[in-house]
Amino acid sequence: MNFCEDFEQDSNYECLGCSNKIAECVCSGEFIIEDSYGNHLYKDKVFPTYEDGWSFLYEQFPVEMGEEEAEEELNELWVVEK
Repeated sequence: MNFCEDFEQDSNYECLGCSNKIAECVCSGEFIIEDSYGNHLYKDKVFPTYEDGWSFLYEQFPVEMGEEEAEEELNELWVVEK
């Protein structure tokens, strides 16, 4: 079961996880966080959606005006399908 099943299957929206059209989504509904080198971070965390993974990262690295360190760290992280 993928997380796009809640959307209308004839929708023109793209899945944020796999970039396919909703009707062609192939995501497992399990996402993890990796760094730019492909290392699996936060190994105890699995997210049901791509957006949940990013929400978690924004909680870990709050980005406010002028916080360059948080922005730089987020640029090195990816939410990917497990």
